Amino acid sequence: DVPTETAYELERKASGETSFTLLATLVSNDTAFSTKLQDLKQQMSYRIRALKDELYSLYSEEISTSINVLSNGNFMDNNIVIYPNPVSKILYINNLNQTELQSVSIYQSNGQLVLAQSQALHQIDVSSLKPGLYFVQLRAGTEQQMRNIIVE
Repeated sequence: DVPTETAYELERKASGETSFTLLATLVSNDTAFSTKLQDLKQQMSYRIRALKDELYSLYSEEISTSINVLSNGNFMDNNIVIYPNPVSKILYINNLNQTELQSVSIYQSNGQLVLAQSQALHQIDVSSLKPGLYFVQLRAGTEQQMRNIIVE
């Protein structure tokens, strides 16, 4: 069967809120959706409904998510989230405790620097990179950390 829906509405609410907020309207052939994370320390609920012309389906069941950050003693490990991974266009960097990042550098798997950024560090445009495995170097104060990403 071929779906006849023309779009989907995705809604979200935080724990303790009484009503949902429209997060996005997705066309029927969208296969993924990402958004800037708000507060990872709270539980979020999501629901979706289909749309065809001006007719709406019933809402789906609510799906609840929460993310727990585990401690291993490294401040940057616990407080910086990069997503999505794999990535094709924009890599987002979320500082849970507003860690002061000074720079973000991206290296090919052979160690060659392909991208460096020291401003607007909350999102990095990786659309010009060829598909493959890359290393992201995050620098904050005296700490630095490497993360792996896959560019599609």
